[in-house]
Amino acid sequence: MASFEDCIDFCSKGITFDEDDDTENDLETDVPFEQVQKGEYQILYVHPETFFNKKFGKLMRSEGYQTNVCCIVIDEVHMISEWGESFRPEFMKLGELTCLFETAGHLALTATATPKALKELEVILNYRETTLIISSPDRPNIFLEVRRRLPNIRKIDKLDELIKPIAEQLYEQQSDFPLTVIYVENLESLGYYFRYLEYELKENGYNGENITENRLFAQYHSGYPETMKQHIVKDLCQRKPIFRLVLTTVALGMGLNAPSIKRIIHCRPPTTLEKYMQEIGRAGRYGENAEAIVYFNNSDLSKARAGLTSSVIQYCKNEITASGNYW
Repeated sequence: MASFEDCIDFCSKGITFDEDDDTENDLETDVPFEQVQKGEYQILYVHPETFFNKKFGKLMRSEGYQTNVCCIVIDEVHMISEWGESFRPEFMKLGELTCLFETAGHLALTATATPKALKELEVILNYRETTLIISSPDRPNIFLEVRRRLPNIRKIDKLDELIKPIAEQLYEQQSDFPLTVIYVENLESLGYYFRYLEYELKENGYNGENITENRLFAQYHSGYPETMKQHIVKDLCQRKPIFRLVLTTVALGMGLNAPSIKRIIHCRPPTTLEKYMQEIGRAGRYGENAEAIVYFNNSDLSKARAGLTSSVIQYCKNEITASGNYW
């Protein structure tokens, strides 16, 4: 069995693909593809799109792989239904792997799928005689709190009201500030928060020399340079990260195992409780006390908001969570 570090190394080098080109030559690797063909890697981390690349698909149908593949594991399987319809359609085709590897074991993992979603996924993945292993998502170490925010018409006041106490606390506590991730609803607000912190903290926004790598706060979104995103994730995965506050869109998400996150703040409620549970679950990973705060106004809970579920509305208006409660 390859070590976990080896697997991650292969994933970071590994197999890349061009989604707009399905020719024989569009599969690229930073490790010799011949080693993959010979089965020199015991664990392969693969993008769903890669399975439908002609060259890789041919390899999966080869005698060596048909004989030796013992298990197909799909992690974060709930993303099939969330992303598969339009954003990444190959997710919806993963059931073909069940047919391709008939004698192998098949394992699908998720922390947030509802009973209805599980039944749908069972059909999509072509599973038969499925064994369900379900544990409670209860995280009693996470303190839940719901807070109202100003209406959207008071745009700047609404943003200032949220970020001002955060900036003051970070200024006072510096490296002792509890590691916090703030999910921001759009890039415009994220940029405003970042500039606000720069202006208010100045040289106090750094741990040591005033260079980017020593800054106590960071921004993370899909358009941010890849090298900086990798640096942020690597730092967050340390026991004592330099970064104490990360402003992010939903781009910072799946697979993040940051042991020191103590607080998750949502500037706006996600559209489903499943998404919310997934995102606040990144706090208190090792059982230490943590908190999750979500802000809302009436516009956030409007029935006209696309994809908004009634469970989110009920959660935000619940008197227990509105006053703070342990989940």
